[in-house]
Amino acid sequence: MTDYDSFHEVERVVLRSSTPQSRQALHAFARRRGMKLNDDFHYYFVDRRDVAEAYQAISVGAFFALYDGARNEDYEEDFTESDSRWDCLEAEYLLASLPPECIAVFVRECGAFAKRFALSMYRGSSVVSEVDLQAELQQIALELSNTHGDPGSKWLAIEIKMTYPRRRPTGDRH
Repeated sequence: MTDYDSFHEVERVVLRSSTPQSRQALHAFARRRGMKLNDDFHYYFVDRRDVAEAYQAISVGAFFALYDGARNEDYEEDFTESDSRWDCLEAEYLLASLPPECIAVFVRECGAFAKRFALSMYRGSSVVSEVDLQAELQQIALELSNTHGDPGSKWLAIEIKMTYPRRRPTGDRH
């Protein structure tokens, strides 16, 4: 049986605020940084500046706003009409489908949000700095290269694709 987690398809970082924040301010900041809002799934994303291969992710990271544990589902036009709140950002990095040089861009964006909104950055239950996050993601990328293939490579994309559809373990009905 394959340990699908060993592919590191998605690595998550949580950025928490000690107080509720303005969604209008978040939106304005994300837009100033060149991010776009995906209105269908309610997240901000960072486009790659290079040309992605067909088997690679086209964005460097996705940032989901949450309030009181629930994902915020406002549309872009809602920000001018009301000021909803958020207290947490969930950042997702598609490590397996991005070349390692994209790590620095993702970490820089996480750090920018953390600085602007005075957020604590977490990997699991541990608080991390930008330096820690960069080192951890680079280490994961190196381990992935050694076990399955280089992040962002066609070979790794093929290996991951071959694991789908994934079956649940027997007895798991969730």
